[in-house]
Amino acid sequence: MAKQIAKTHTKGFIIKLFIFIVIILCIGYFGFSFYVADTLTKPTLNPNDDSPSFVAPDVATVTFSATDGIPLPGWLYQNTLPNANKRIIIMVSGNGQNRANDDYYALFITHTLYQEGYSVLMYDPREIGTHETRDDFGQTRGNDVLGAVRFVEQKGYAPKNIGIIADSLGTAAVLMVVEKLNGIGPIVIDSGIARMQQVVEHLLQTDHGVPPFFYPGIFYLAKTIYHIDINSINPVDHVKMVPNRAFLFLVGTNDKVVPIENSKELLQAADSASKLVIFPGAMHVHTYRSNPTLYLKSLNSFFNQQF
Repeated sequence: MAKQIAKTHTKGFIIKLFIFIVIILCIGYFGFSFYVADTLTKPTLNPNDDSPSFVAPDVATVTFSATDGIPLPGWLYQNTLPNANKRIIIMVSGNGQNRANDDYYALFITHTLYQEGYSVLMYDPREIGTHETRDDFGQTRGNDVLGAVRFVEQKGYAPKNIGIIADSLGTAAVLMVVEKLNGIGPIVIDSGIARMQQVVEHLLQTDHGVPPFFYPGIFYLAKTIYHIDINSINPVDHVKMVPNRAFLFLVGTNDKVVPIENSKELLQAADSASKLVIFPGAMHVHTYRSNPTLYLKSLNSFFNQQF
């Protein structure tokens, strides 16, 4: 009898110990997953300290609204040079970048565009500056793009005379709403993202060393707590919705953030008139800085065809 009681107590202890270990493992798993999900989606506050006069003196500081109401500050360069045309380019910045988009050398690119007669709009994406919205990997950032298009239309620019240059996360913002941009002129996609989940998993592994075992928990909590469904952000699917739209894709061979396979997949999904220009040795969004001549030549050729 005593042995049976001892055996029962031992079995009960083992069960309790097992349950305790499972609880601790679950707390550890979801605790770490929450930490990563929270860190990934925290807004990147990056107030601008660049001078807009680098591009041109005739700049207006403006604020317009995204289509979901979020205010977006920016710079509007309405070209007044003798060679000014009626065309405007909207610059769409990448992750963590403000309107000046220093990592992309956007001010240099904008200066050149202005000298060639284009007007330009540069703006802070929603998670930059004073807007403490979550970084949602492009899930709602397309509303910024649509708001920018509406703003320049109200300034008198015809849709066919509006072009867009987007890089990195900015490409996801543009492509996720590209079917709503049918009347818009040329769209340039630099270091484009095809499927966001693959890009995030790549970064988690290469930049942060997070084991793949945690990915389901991270994505689940990002969706459940912050309503950010990373798995649903697939720009390539939207490219397929606009079969008559030609794109110019730009990418560097040494892009460790968004591997070149993304641009190749986007090209395959796009209209046959689209073109992919590869920059040997260029890192992520460093196409212009690696080879300005090739960048501007590709840009001008595409603009001349599409405008």
